[in-house]
Amino acid sequence: MTLTDTILLANKDMEEKVLKDLRKEMNLTTVERIVVADTDVVGATMVFNKKGGLIHPDIANETIEQLEEILGIKFTLGTVNYGSPYVKSGVVSNNHGFLIGKTSSGPEITNADEALGFVEHE
Repeated sequence: MTLTDTILLANKDMEEKVLKDLRKEMNLTTVERIVVADTDVVGATMVFNKKGGLIHPDIANETIEQLEEILGIKFTLGTVNYGSPYVKSGVVSNNHGFLIGKTSSGPEITNADEALGFVEHE
């Protein structure tokens, strides 16, 4: 499960009643069931802020487009910690900065920096 102030991205198997209750109790505007890169663990596959996001490299183009429309940001494919596609396992981000796993390579760090909107790609 991945959550913003008003949007919930949930596992495709989450019960409708649970989603309905979450929408009501948390005053959510959007609740979407989604599968990313053939995994039900949606939250492990992406990290994002209001500037952009980093996502599992094996995601389908249609899913990226769907997520970009829902969240209003652009995603960049990437890995962390020398190749892990589960980017949330190695990155914590907000709108002011990010922390990344110490075993991440230079290109992975640069990619995350650009994807999350902290430096512009030239």
